[in-house]
Amino acid sequence: MIRISDIEISKSIESGYLIRRRNWINSLDRILLAFITIALMVYLTSTFLDIDFHDPKDRNSFLTFFLPLCFLFLTYFLYRILMQNRLTCIETSFGQNKNHELLCVFIKEFQYDILQESKEIIIVNEEDEMSFNGYWSKDIIFLIYERKIYFNILYISPRASRTVLFFHFILKHDLKKYFSKAT
Repeated sequence: MIRISDIEISKSIESGYLIRRRNWINSLDRILLAFITIALMVYLTSTFLDIDFHDPKDRNSFLTFFLPLCFLFLTYFLYRILMQNRLTCIETSFGQNKNHELLCVFIKEFQYDILQESKEIIIVNEEDEMSFNGYWSKDIIFLIYERKIYFNILYISPRASRTVLFFHFILKHDLKKYFSKAT
């Protein structure tokens, strides 16, 4: 679980990425995953380039179709590793206090559980329907700034985290719709 004290608000807003105070061991896993993914991509590329397309056996082989598909999935996996902490921004016409009030109403309307709240940050949790003891849930971190609301969605799961790209689009659309009604 993310704590408000772990988030560096001003650095996060300046950089556009959610920046948390971590020790070096927490950052090591992302670096290792990125390194392993890049190494696999290089290996797949070199293996694909070794295929002799003039030979009918090689041209119709399983590897001809499998290697580009694996490369595509690894590219997306690398993108997720690098963009996991990117903040999405919503422009509003309200100040920080009004944004905070409206965001709290929005959260209550959509029935999210507020885990932690301060003047500048709201951390919300939404547990999946099929979850057991909160093993499959997502944390939504809202950073409230003057005339802007930034948010990030992180999946909390015992295994590999699922993609949140579409949830970002849906939440951004819902927030824009809600804040446009409020004006």
